[in-house]
Amino acid sequence: MKKIIFLFFLSLQISMAQHYDLSWKTDGIINGIGIPASGILYYFETQNEKITPDEIAGLTRNDVNILDRSATYNFSHSSAEASDYLVRITAAAPLLLFLDGKMKNDRLTYAVMFLENLMFSGVMANISKESIKRYRPFVYNPDIETSVKLAADNRRSFFSGHTTTAFSSAVFLATVFNELNPNSQYKFYVWAGSILAASSVGYLRYSAGKHYPTDVLAGAIVGSALGYLIPYVHKVKTTNDDLTFSLSYPIITLSYQF
Repeated sequence: MKKIIFLFFLSLQISMAQHYDLSWKTDGIINGIGIPASGILYYFETQNEKITPDEIAGLTRNDVNILDRSATYNFSHSSAEASDYLVRITAAAPLLLFLDGKMKNDRLTYAVMFLENLMFSGVMANISKESIKRYRPFVYNPDIETSVKLAADNRRSFFSGHTTTAFSSAVFLATVFNELNPNSQYKFYVWAGSILAASSVGYLRYSAGKHYPTDVLAGAIVGSALGYLIPYVHKVKTTNDDLTFSLSYPIITLSYQF
């Protein structure tokens, strides 16, 4: 009788790849710039003086370029309040990704990225606001009471901070979702829903008379760039983003007995 013993040993190790990571260099630069800048910009904001009645008296909507002039006819408290609520919801939406099981190894990194994204949304918008000091559209509207126009914040139109935050959060959410779920059938809906919410914030700021179309467009561009770049600079570069395989070659033992 011949007995053949065939032993086949195959070792396969599978581990989930880490999608994002923190580094002293990258995050040191981001926070080393962002945190001091936030403080400095807040200080300058508190030092802004109110608009004077004489300033307002010298303004006419004909001074506004033809592309933006339509915004000077807008003024709505309800639209302004709605934009405040919606931007908070949009900004918080990326927190939903903490529920994704694939975030298991990235939660601390993701939390830092989330905060950095929000921080730089404010920094970029405020740098522009403090540098350009553009009057808000409703300041040019002669039908609005002068007392409403005097606030120092009414010189901070360009560009829209609400829109910047909304788009940075929307693109951030969709970008990370795509990274975690590259084969998901819901990717289109995440992108579409996120961008629609962000766009609604921009429209509400326009209809409220708080921003011009160019303010909203600039905020959308800057916010979208931030929402993409923050995850990009933290992304772990691997040849296989989903699974890492470690494979040992099989060991075959043959035994013959007569």
